[in-house]
Amino acid sequence: MSILPNFVAIDTECTGLNPWKGARMFAAAAVFPSGRTLYWRDDFGGLRELLEDASIDKVFQNAKFDLRMLEWAGFEVKGQVWDTMILAHLADASQRLALEHLAVRYLAPSRRKVVEELNVWFDEHKIKVADRGKNFGNLPPELLRKRCISDTTLTALLFQRLYPVISKEFPLLIKQEHELLPVVKKMEDRGMLIDLEEVARQREYMSEVTEQVVLFCEGILGHGGFNINSKAHLCDLLKRAGVLDQITERTPKTHEPQLTEQVLRGLHHPVAHMILLGKKADALDSKFLRAIQKLHVDSVVHAQFNQLGTCTGRFSCSKPNLENQPTEGGHLSSEETEEAILMTGTDLAPRIKRCFPCRPGFTHLHADKSKVEVLMLAHYTRDPMLLEVMTSGLDIHEEMSMRMFGEATKGLRVRAKVTVFGFQYGVGDEGLAKKIRCTVAEAKSYKERLQSLCPTIQKFKRDLRRQISERGYVCTDHGRRHYLRREQAYMAVNRMCQGTAADEVKSRMLALNRWFQQKYADCSILLNIHDDIGSEIPTELVPEIAETYHNIVEEVSIPFALPLPASLESTTTTWAELKDYPLGE
Repeated sequence: MSILPNFVAIDTECTGLNPWKGARMFAAAAVFPSGRTLYWRDDFGGLRELLEDASIDKVFQNAKFDLRMLEWAGFEVKGQVWDTMILAHLADASQRLALEHLAVRYLAPSRRKVVEELNVWFDEHKIKVADRGKNFGNLPPELLRKRCISDTTLTALLFQRLYPVISKEFPLLIKQEHELLPVVKKMEDRGMLIDLEEVARQREYMSEVTEQVVLFCEGILGHGGFNINSKAHLCDLLKRAGVLDQITERTPKTHEPQLTEQVLRGLHHPVAHMILLGKKADALDSKFLRAIQKLHVDSVVHAQFNQLGTCTGRFSCSKPNLENQPTEGGHLSSEETEEAILMTGTDLAPRIKRCFPCRPGFTHLHADKSKVEVLMLAHYTRDPMLLEVMTSGLDIHEEMSMRMFGEATKGLRVRAKVTVFGFQYGVGDEGLAKKIRCTVAEAKSYKERLQSLCPTIQKFKRDLRRQISERGYVCTDHGRRHYLRREQAYMAVNRMCQGTAADEVKSRMLALNRWFQQKYADCSILLNIHDDIGSEIPTELVPEIAETYHNIVEEVSIPFALPLPASLESTTTTWAELKDYPLGE
């Protein structure tokens, strides 16, 4: 096991979570391995000297938050930073990462968070659960001190418990995830510029779209009062349109028709697409656009990018969720999008991104490794046919359609694509049949065709199933472990492919950030959306750096069986106007 470094655990108490909305640090504690404790309330004498001592590693639970709050209070943290949340996530990505949950799992019962005493005080003062976080400053001084030191002690104990194992078992990932911390913090600090007038216009437009959809539906029904969020109203509408009886999916208890997005898309009917359009427009207005108006500070939204947000290692995003950009009617393929636009006459896809302009004098560069998960499938299976197609430069789904069906019509191309991804994600015969609206027998035959073309895929799945049975987890080439039970073995291929893709994209973010720090201090990474890395570049520098930017994203951190190409797009106006960047000119 690795030897523990010289460290101190630190925890801050703050008036809220968002410094851009006025939250500030008002107390802090430090706990050393020896058991020595320090506590500050309002007067932080001695804290600066401790934080700036680079010879002492600093340990936090949720380091990004504490680092930001310390920075806003005027402190600089020097030396190696560790985060017990990262250590716990690498140990088991399925577990909850809150301090109280980690303490229950890894520490003795006597080493638990001071919760009951706090709750008694809050109950006595009739403070609601939702308001307790912002009322910590009102706690009695001794109770606040006890709580702060208790949390810091737990952080120190968790580090002592987890670090020796995690640093030994996950040397690449522990380094990568911790190196990402300041990069992600900088992304959030920079934030995305917002055009509030455009947000208002788009809210008005989404409202108009919803109203038009309601009028359309009321016209079919022959009466008013239609509610697009009422299942009974939707069933009446689909019955009047003559397609309700086409829905075979039923809820287990009531046996009522299921009206999920997938089911409605599968009807391939104008009324179904209008329902999806109205629902999407209503949700974008009431949730996403309204959230932007609420969350922005001086026309900037500081979205939260969580590098521990998913069990595969992929980023998640919230407040607002920039990953949830709309496509017509939902997350559709290009063919389904084309059908939806044809049947509704409306495309919502580019509209939300119009709300995100470039800052004056800056260009957005986006490099997207869009095929990386299928490439990972070819890498892990070493399937000759997949490797051949992926290195040929041909469209993977068109080529798969040709090989599976002998032609590549739009419908067959969709079926080939869904079959490949369904196989990768562990979809059963019935699930695949529902997704592509065919019989279970047909779905089974499609999977059999794929297996005959790519027999090593099935072997790969069997190998993963065996690994789960023998040791309880599968392990990616980056060393990330995915713990699964036997009945979850169908998830293993996706965990391997998406997990590896996620870690590789993170490695590219770090490579870009190092390059920016060395040569281009005015450039910064702005966001990560799945396999897309977006950066903000001074416009005059774009011709100089675009080619290298693209090359860095196409490089790899570890050897793979084939290249991992990326596209490159740019815009000087809004996120909606991204266009292919002319490389090599």
